[in-house]
Amino acid sequence: MAMRMLVGAYRETALAAALRDKGDAHGRRLHLRRAMAYYFPGNPWVRDARDQLLLLAQQQERAGDRTAALQTWRTLRGALLSLRAINQPMGEVLPRVNERIAALSVAASLASEALRRDGGKASFLARLAAPPDPHPLWTLVGLLGFIVWTGSGYALVFRGLTATGGLKNASFTRWGLAVLAGLGLFALGLGLA
Repeated sequence: MAMRMLVGAYRETALAAALRDKGDAHGRRLHLRRAMAYYFPGNPWVRDARDQLLLLAQQQERAGDRTAALQTWRTLRGALLSLRAINQPMGEVLPRVNERIAALSVAASLASEALRRDGGKASFLARLAAPPDPHPLWTLVGLLGFIVWTGSGYALVFRGLTATGGLKNASFTRWGLAVLAGLGLFALGLGLA
């Protein structure tokens, strides 16, 4: 699994580098976002993808392309927030990312009146700084469902089947229903968390 995460992140950063040479900022942003999805602690290409997105956003701002810069900052924020777990990996850059999104959003020609009013930027920045957390109860339901689902799947194979591959009717039915119940709990928890 770790190798898959390393190779996936490396591949996406390589594709982003090829698109950088072609001048395709949109495609580069997409591949860097995908590279960050391969996060696991210590994956150097995920951190490299984060740094490249930071640099791209800064370059776009310096070049005066505020729309592209805002898209890049938002892409980076989405990528960082998708890494949330018990802690916030690479969360040290989130305040800076949020500040740039708020500043560029206020300066945008299509910014709402509420955003342009006094305190609008501060209010928007406060909302960016406090993304909604997963609901703990539904997270636990999803975790319980996953455990029941996978555990029952193993039991279904080892207790619901004979050595020759035949069905042990009562046992197979019981474990099959447990698999379905676990999958349902997992989906419910995932959907409502």
